[in-house]
Amino acid sequence: IILLDEYQDTKEIQYLILFCIFSSRPDQTRAFIVGDQDQAIFNSLGGYAIAFDDFKQKSLLSIESLSLSYNYRSSTKIVKYFTNYRLHPGPITACSEHKEYHSVVCYDRTISANHLEDEVERLIRHSLYEQRIRPEEICIIGPQWQSLAAMTRRLMSRLPECSFDGPGMIPFGRELD
Repeated sequence: IILLDEYQDTKEIQYLILFCIFSSRPDQTRAFIVGDQDQAIFNSLGGYAIAFDDFKQKSLLSIESLSLSYNYRSSTKIVKYFTNYRLHPGPITACSEHKEYHSVVCYDRTISANHLEDEVERLIRHSLYEQRIRPEEICIIGPQWQSLAAMTRRLMSRLPECSFDGPGMIPFGRELD
């Protein structure tokens, strides 16, 4: 029995190893695979989410796909906003005890890429000092790890009074194998 968690961040060599194990005794191998292609965050480091049908074919296993449709971490407003970016549509319902929390979502098409960092800094300062939002309640989301990592490091120097936890804070190895 093999458990593969966060399969969307698995590297090609890891898939190859798994497929060798699975195909060596498909009648005696069982697997529990958990992942979400919409949560793939390590593409830049070699991870990728193989399509379900490809995984099923290459593993030689009889796999049943199950979906979770409840989110126990985010507010309804965040869940609804996320649907704009999902790769694989399906129902998601906010079910956390904080589902009615009044999340503030900013989406501004007028800010140019050259001024994005200034705007993020302005929003953080506004949230902290004018709205009195606690730092641990502020989350900045972006589409690419590399740009967020660089921005996080620069924001750390621009906002030394803030404690950051995000890309660029942890040195992941970039080797492909």
